[in-house]
Amino acid sequence: MATVATNSNALEERCRALGMSHVELAKRSGLSRLTVDRILAGRMESASFANVQRLAEALEMGLVFDVPHRGETARMRQAVRKARRLAGMVQGTSGLEAQAVDRRTLRAMVRGAAGKLLSGSKRRLWAV
Repeated sequence: MATVATNSNALEERCRALGMSHVELAKRSGLSRLTVDRILAGRMESASFANVQRLAEALEMGLVFDVPHRGETARMRQAVRKARRLAGMVQGTSGLEAQAVDRRTLRAMVRGAAGKLLSGSKRRLWAV
């Protein structure tokens, strides 16, 4: 999976390969020098997509979206994440009442909830 750091490295390498200074890149992209420095150093975790795109265009690079796995895998991961969150809420409430379940039962609850999420509405699966 690509991260801000790996993307920052690719942008920085391209900048060096072109012999372009950060000052020139800032001018070409329309971004501040500080923003350019932070993105290229990988210190800007919240860099906006628009800013990264502007840097890529200024460096004559394209942006590629990688799909590391099938959609079904993404749906399964989402179902398990959501099921864990739901089971954790039940576990927390039960714990307050001194009725918390053991790990084995908790895993079974997660599997059951994930299965129901996968077989039900897609909207429900992805809703926050």
